[in-house]
Amino acid sequence: MKGNVEAESIKIFGEADIEGHVTLKDLNLRGAVHIKERLVGGHIHGYGELKIENDCEADSISLKGAVAIGRTLNAEKVSLYLHFEDSRIEEIGGEVIRVTKSKAFNVINFLKRFRHDSAKLVAESIEGDDIYLEYTKAKVVRGKEVTIGPGCEIDLVEYQTSFQQDEKAIVIDSKKV
Repeated sequence: MKGNVEAESIKIFGEADIEGHVTLKDLNLRGAVHIKERLVGGHIHGYGELKIENDCEADSISLKGAVAIGRTLNAEKVSLYLHFEDSRIEEIGGEVIRVTKSKAFNVINFLKRFRHDSAKLVAESIEGDDIYLEYTKAKVVRGKEVTIGPGCEIDLVEYQTSFQQDEKAIVIDSKKV
């Protein structure tokens, strides 16, 4: 699609390329979408691949798969279930942020467990009130309550209320602020 898209609801089953801005209340993804500009929406959910070259702003985002956002993801609730390839988001901001590895089981996922390059989220900064991260590589994580789970590599954690770290996570420095 060339130009901007404005809609109440969009369901993508397959693949879509949008060369402008997207404004909507509901995006149901079952496949792949590439947005050249920015996405502003209410609820973004589904599985597959979401690529946005600029910013993404939403009430909530719940995706299983891979996400690439060139700049900022800002949503009240962020739930990312990492699956099949690395996700990259420059900055994430939200109230509740959950990044976990997909629990889906099939033969391909079982075999991928033996590879050293299983899916991770790579981000510069993650900021929120309640944060739980797995398999995330970030320079800075800031929050009220922060839990760093397995597979994480974090340079700095700044927290207000509580901080927990899994024994299989690497955190270079942490500070209560």
